[in-house]
Amino acid sequence: MLRFLEERKRMNAQLAKKKEDKEFTGKPNMSKTLKNWRKYQHYHPGQWLRLPSQDKEMWSCCISSVKESRGCKTIIKDKMAWQFV
Repeated sequence: MLRFLEERKRMNAQLAKKKEDKEFTGKPNMSKTLKNWRKYQHYHPGQWLRLPSQDKEMWSCCISSVKESRGCKTIIKDKMAWQFV
């Protein structure tokens, strides 16, 4: 009986230490263990044109007036995906 109480005290002390730790949640942190292998490529499928009705240059696909904008279409390349060739 005394041994049981001593083990119980030790376990409670260990749990108290873990509860003080901010990073301890009891669950694995997958953001530290998994890596995102996806690469995103953005592009404009249209052309950079000068529209006479607007009197300014813009992309014909998304009507963005910034030439160096990110792009309105996205290609996702996943290096870990299966390749069926």
